[in-house]
Amino acid sequence: MKFRPEINIDNDLYNFIKKNYEIENYRDVLSNAMLYLTNKLREKSGLDKDGAKLVQEAFSLNKPLIKMNPLKTETDKNIQQGMMSYICSLYYMYRNPVHHNIITPSKEVCDLQLIMINYALAALIKGEAFYSINDIHQKLNDLYYVDDEEYINEILNRIPEKKLLDTLISLCDDSINPNVFNFTYKIFNSLPQNEQYIYIKSADTKLEKSNNLKEIALLIYILRNEHWKDISKLSQKRINKILLTSLKDWCDNKNMECYEIKNNNDLLPLYMQYIFEYIDHKEYYKIYSLNLSFSSSLTDIFMNDTMSSLFISSIKNLNIDKYPYSTLYKLHEQYGKFNVLNQLVETFGETFISNIQTEYLEAKQIYDELPF
Repeated sequence: MKFRPEINIDNDLYNFIKKNYEIENYRDVLSNAMLYLTNKLREKSGLDKDGAKLVQEAFSLNKPLIKMNPLKTETDKNIQQGMMSYICSLYYMYRNPVHHNIITPSKEVCDLQLIMINYALAALIKGEAFYSINDIHQKLNDLYYVDDEEYINEILNRIPEKKLLDTLISLCDDSINPNVFNFTYKIFNSLPQNEQYIYIKSADTKLEKSNNLKEIALLIYILRNEHWKDISKLSQKRINKILLTSLKDWCDNKNMECYEIKNNNDLLPLYMQYIFEYIDHKEYYKIYSLNLSFSSSLTDIFMNDTMSSLFISSIKNLNIDKYPYSTLYKLHEQYGKFNVLNQLVETFGETFISNIQTEYLEAKQIYDELPF
């Protein structure tokens, strides 16, 4: 039977080599056919290597990026190893000699090589990619996901280096999932510097437009103080205003969304902990401390040690009135399990705290004697 490439090989492969085949330029036919195979291997494996190194890493038995089967039995492993050797032979026997002008193939040799390349492509299509973004999403949404470094690293090791940035951008659209926080932070810090810069620009674009508190919280969690400086002033000021607005809404019990962002922590501790250098502290404390006196739900946040330590260690530098200190003392009296008093004494000294205590008790006595 006469070989007809337009019929006997994959249509996309044929279109890739058609022009040279029709003018009988068989050397470039094989060069282009192997380039097509190489591109498909790179696309499926996520690698950017070439030749035998690309094939060997993609079909590795220890850490395969393309699997021909489940690799459970010895036969499975032999098939995997066989496909690796088969594709490597295409590079050794044909691609490299043709590419380096060592041989000029005849039509018969070219046709045979096209059949072999076509078989490799068909097997590649059937092979299962070890990595897919959907698979990572599924793992992070797993009911039994373990949010610790070892578990995160195990999943992270399945993502080809070339796919890290794409994976990070995709996962950031799933900010409602609390498991995404630590995982995306780990991915971001695994990126080379040039790709971190690309991601920061992408995050900046989102921060200029997003009104989604959960998405904003995730981006803050990933970038933190170290990279928040690379966000535009426009975005910084906008996010600052969003926080103030959401905090006021929360204090008025109009919007509880920010209370449910991650593990029942609100947005304010997240801002304070991760972009502490950039927030408008004085304005936050003014709103926050005034409303603490009237909203018992907000006092839960102060049970967070990180939050309280940040708050207490910084307010002394803000040159504001004593009301926030008195508020903290009131919290200490009402919630004995919260260790505010010791932190206040450690920060300001016993004499200062004693004066606040006196002022607070006097105010409390007047309040208690009011006829309503």
